[in-house]
Amino acid sequence: LVEGTTGKGDTLILLVNHFPSKRNIENEQHRIAIAQQLRHIMDTLLDAHPSAAIIAMGDFNAAPDEKEMRSILLKKSGCRFVNLMANKKGSGSYKYQGEWSFIDQIIVSENVTRKEGCRLQLKSEEGEVFNADFLLVDDERYLGKKTNRTYLGPRYNGGYSDHLPVYIDLYRTK
Repeated sequence: LVEGTTGKGDTLILLVNHFPSKRNIENEQHRIAIAQQLRHIMDTLLDAHPSAAIIAMGDFNAAPDEKEMRSILLKKSGCRFVNLMANKKGSGSYKYQGEWSFIDQIIVSENVTRKEGCRLQLKSEEGEVFNADFLLVDDERYLGKKTNRTYLGPRYNGGYSDHLPVYIDLYRTK
């Protein structure tokens, strides 16, 4: 969690996440508990800073429609947050066994999308995936492209990451 202000006094709060892998089935309840705790933290921050831009992002190891993500975004009291990757079209930010998916998420406080209540606003209604050519290599096994990874198992490959970066652009109103 990083909280700061812009030169104009706007509050920006970032929560960077890396959820546990789905590799072990026993992680499921742990992952849901982490998601619920994240939502509690986000609600607490928004209550304390109603005009802040709150952004939770990172590798959630879950697609937007999976349980962990629903635990963050659905509550009886209503949702004050929006997942900018939920309706994203395109290949994805992560490729596993030949399939691209969006397991890297960007969740923002709703006030950043409404053009009111927060002077920091989104330039686009969706998060973006940075897929520059230097981040990709040919995928000989599954065809197409795959990420240019730093490591292949224990062997250093000299690439960048097994995920493509996700991002948003913010601008200041007024």
